[in-house]
Amino acid sequence: MTWLCINTAGKTKGSRLHSSLRVKNEDATPSFFVIGQLTAFIHYRRLDLQLYYWRTHHGAEVDVLLCKGNRIICAVEIKSSQNIARENLAGLMSFTADNARVPAYVLGRGQNVRQLKNNITVMNWDNFIIERLEKLV
Repeated sequence: MTWLCINTAGKTKGSRLHSSLRVKNEDATPSFFVIGQLTAFIHYRRLDLQLYYWRTHHGAEVDVLLCKGNRIICAVEIKSSQNIARENLAGLMSFTADNARVPAYVLGRGQNVRQLKNNITVMNWDNFIIERLEKLV
């Protein structure tokens, strides 16, 4: 496995971006579907983006960090539930607490676009790919 560290402030310093995405549990199938769609779109549009996942030494995780070179473009958490609550976003909240300037998204299905605290946007995964991804680059 290849490890890549990005030095940022606070708790995220010393955390690791992992280049190989792997199944964490039996509910990961929707995550891997969305990651597959992100990868296909990035490849098709020839965008210079890399996908990583993020984890701290304390166990906080984010499903995907989209990066261009050594710059984090955005953080993405993928949820299979239509009922997305802040209580289920501890890893993303931890990341945004130390990386307030990095846009963060929660992607799901059947979601109206809405803003949560800490610069987190909830939206449909397909709308993110079609409407937001290229604008972030």
